[in-house]
Amino acid sequence: MKQEKTSSEIPVMALLDLLGRRWTLRILWELRNGSQSFRSLQNLCGGVSPTVMSKRLSELRKSKIINLTKGQGYSITPEGLTLCVTLFHINNWANNTASGDFTHQPSNNPVIRFCPYCGIALILKKIEDKDRLSCPAENCNYVFWDNPVPVVAAVVEHDGSIILARNTKWPENVFGLVTGFLEKNETTEQAVKREVKEELGLDTLCIDYIGIHSFFEMNQLIIGYHIKTQGKICLNDEIAEVKPVEINKIKAWPFGTGFIVQQWLEKFNKQ
Repeated sequence: MKQEKTSSEIPVMALLDLLGRRWTLRILWELRNGSQSFRSLQNLCGGVSPTVMSKRLSELRKSKIINLTKGQGYSITPEGLTLCVTLFHINNWANNTASGDFTHQPSNNPVIRFCPYCGIALILKKIEDKDRLSCPAENCNYVFWDNPVPVVAAVVEHDGSIILARNTKWPENVFGLVTGFLEKNETTEQAVKREVKEELGLDTLCIDYIGIHSFFEMNQLIIGYHIKTQGKICLNDEIAEVKPVEINKIKAWPFGTGFIVQQWLEKFNKQ
């Protein structure tokens, strides 16, 4: 990507030049949760002049990182979503720095310290060019591979809207798809229908496979489905609240299940 008014022909240097301009990253951060008008975006940023705001928005639009939709305002493009994942890593790092906590491990799997067969403490060994926890016993070949965990996610369609849910452990105003882990002897289709029934109380009318997303930050493989439902919404104790969003207003978010939403939107818009 070569930006205007930059001498670099190297894509990453041109991108750094763009992102290094004052207010650019702040604008992207404020757009992370959805569309904003010029005025609301200016208020969220605080202290930026209309002239500078217009210039930064124009630069981001020319770079196809954001777009402007009549009646909806500025929003992050599908291309920009992948870039904005970096901002969430920066946010996590900043929070860890503030709290002094650098012990966070991205893996969603519990760390095994002892061999489940020998009971001996595991040690790091170089296996297939990677450091892996392994049993040091001569007659034991146990290796903790820390494989990704499969997770099902549902784009739930109900009464003409997409139902987003907020887990009781999440902050206010943070919503996502209904998700869950597979149980033993259960297919992914059975798992996602079960999760929708358990968390929302809804019955599945039809189900359509969307795609997969490798959620590296949580060491998960997300398997997405679009599910049309019927019945009355009845939340279980894991869900604090739900938010129906009109289908033509649903937007993806740049992390986790947001990429499943993006894949569904691409399929939906082609129909």
